[in-house]
Amino acid sequence: MPQIQTFKLWSVLLLLFSIIFHRLRLCPQKTQNTFLARPGIEPGTSGAVVLKCDPLTAVPPRQLNNTYHIAPHHPPPRQCEFSHHAQNKRECGVQKRQTVPDFVKTRVNEADPGEFPWAVSLMINLKFSYTGTGSLIHDRVVLTAAHLLENKDLENLYAIVGEHDVFKKILPKKAMKVTEVVVHNKFVSSNGNYNFALAFLRSSATTNLPHVGTVCLPPADFVASAGASCAFSGWGTDSAQKQIVQLTKTEVPMMTHSACEQKLKQLFGPRFKLYASFTCAGGEVGRDICTGGGGSPLVCPIEGQDRYVQTWIVSWGTDGCGVDGTPLVFADVAAARPWIDQQMAEHLYSTASYTY
Repeated sequence: MPQIQTFKLWSVLLLLFSIIFHRLRLCPQKTQNTFLARPGIEPGTSGAVVLKCDPLTAVPPRQLNNTYHIAPHHPPPRQCEFSHHAQNKRECGVQKRQTVPDFVKTRVNEADPGEFPWAVSLMINLKFSYTGTGSLIHDRVVLTAAHLLENKDLENLYAIVGEHDVFKKILPKKAMKVTEVVVHNKFVSSNGNYNFALAFLRSSATTNLPHVGTVCLPPADFVASAGASCAFSGWGTDSAQKQIVQLTKTEVPMMTHSACEQKLKQLFGPRFKLYASFTCAGGEVGRDICTGGGGSPLVCPIEGQDRYVQTWIVSWGTDGCGVDGTPLVFADVAAARPWIDQQMAEHLYSTASYTY
């Protein structure tokens, strides 16, 4: 009898051990790195966390495969078990104006420090080899125009966050190494159609920079109201071909696609057709950033909120920019929203940083 009882005890203990081992294997502890997370899980930021490991949907590490990647750099696999409460995420589209002692504007349309906390200057070699402007949509992701980054050498490509004056330190700024560029799969370099690209950063752009933040992006069905007063910000040269080294804002009225096309037919002839991913804004004499403004985000106020949404990206202009009333041509961010969301999911980044 004692032998039978001992055997039963060992059988129960063995069964319990097997169950515990099986559960640990399926749902690893925080210190393990066995599975990739589902899209939207973002460890490493402040705030309370909740257990979110699903053994049925966790997948083994895989290499991303996108033929439009300029460089095959991928972030380290993310843990599957921790997710942050939604209330701990930063709000997008919030201006963060700062009071800077002895600050004096040097241009009439110079932005206030912190007015556009999402504005990013793209540089080569950290010298004033300015490439263009972008916008921060996630603390590790910059949205910009594809023509700026196509075929660029990533070894020397940096995103400067917190930038206001290229030659002065108005606010703390930081050079972020770009480790990967993904160009929209429908981008056509000859005509600029689908002129969108994402630049992925090596580390967080917002760490210790409270005046830096992300911009909101519109949903895919968003349509901007014609005549709405919006503004784009960036660096480059003005209509007099003078270098703009301070972050400049330009308030412009939006045009409908048809009005934009008719305006451009006056320049390019009656057979000119404007792709659906484009529209126009601006055209006011002496107010546009005429060259080097590519990738600059155009933002509009969100109705009923003290926040801003990026509706367009500066794509291209003409020789008459800022002189004869010819508008700038912008790429429609709403048209790229599904693609942006897809890329964020493939890189295991949340879309909450730009969703409103």
